Amino acid sequence: STTCQLKEANSDSHKCLPYSILYEERCGRMLMATRDISAGEILFTDTKGAIGPRPEDNPKPICLSCYKTVPPIVYRCRFCSLPLCSTFCQRDDSPHARECQLLRIHGPKLHNEYYTHSPSWCNAITLLRILWLKDNDPDTWKQLNMLMDHSDYNNKVDTTVDGVIDFLHNTCKLTQFTRQEILHVMGVLDTNAYIIGENQSRDVHLQGLFPVNSLINHSCSANTMCFARDSSSFTCRAVTDIKKGEELTTNYLHYQYHFFGLFYRQEELFKNWFFKCGCDRCRDFTESDALVCEECEQGRIKPLNMNPGAEWVCSTCNASRTYEDVMMVITNWKNIIDQTSKNDIKVLME
Repeated sequence: STTCQLKEANSDSHKCLPYSILYEERCGRMLMATRDISAGEILFTDTKGAIGPRPEDNPKPICLSCYKTVPPIVYRCRFCSLPLCSTFCQRDDSPHARECQLLRIHGPKLHNEYYTHSPSWCNAITLLRILWLKDNDPDTWKQLNMLMDHSDYNNKVDTTVDGVIDFLHNTCKLTQFTRQEILHVMGVLDTNAYIIGENQSRDVHLQGLFPVNSLINHSCSANTMCFARDSSSFTCRAVTDIKKGEELTTNYLHYQYHFFGLFYRQEELFKNWFFKCGCDRCRDFTESDALVCEECEQGRIKPLNMNPGAEWVCSTCNASRTYEDVMMVITNWKNIIDQTSKNDIKVLME
């Protein structure tokens, strides 16, 4: 179970887990292999802390039980007035039950116009499902509340933050949750949530927060992969042989970007997760972004260091190019690759 995984991972007498939870200053908590692990082995299956719609991808009203998009005039929950698609989704065991329980306390009445003109209610759904844990599942709440929020770097638009806090405090009257608490949970979601899939019509993206999976650090040459098996669990599988004492890592980027070059990966990782990767692949400056030197047509140019704006120098003739010049070339070819069909071998080979 998740409780077993989290509580007992550091116990020397607990032998069923292939990992332990350690702490390092560079990254916070992490997972370390406690025995040799074979490629293909399932390491654990994590159960959800919370699952909900990803608000930035879902601007339209949706059913908060099955996540189907719904028209502006919708069936609404008879207890809290949030949108559902039908009486069938009005169930006590539905995903919607968590926020419904909280909203019933003060019984806010939201009109249909609110769902089409204000995104704050949708931005708050997964947040509410996490905050619900505080009084109803304190063990899971404790584990999620310990996750990093990267508040020093997280620059979520103030209007979004203020809109969510205004919705929770003034519309829903849920003042038992402090502003700092709400900000922390929003940061935890931004930093640790996984995209776990879509609804049946594939027009609503779902995100999930999982207590154990959220502890796995990133590597561009990861030794595990994590994937959703259903709407409530996330599985971690080894993709290489892992020796006892090695850190378990996974790749945070979507699979189609795993083979993109160094500078694309670094930019995406910092933009979304607020860190610069220092894995073996990222320390190899000749890796995939290295360009053929235009002067000698023999050597490869690579950055002198990883600092922003660093000059690029040929390893053979020492000719140099500016950072801006190199980025223009890399961006141009990245755009060509993005726009080219995967079946157009001739263009891809160029």
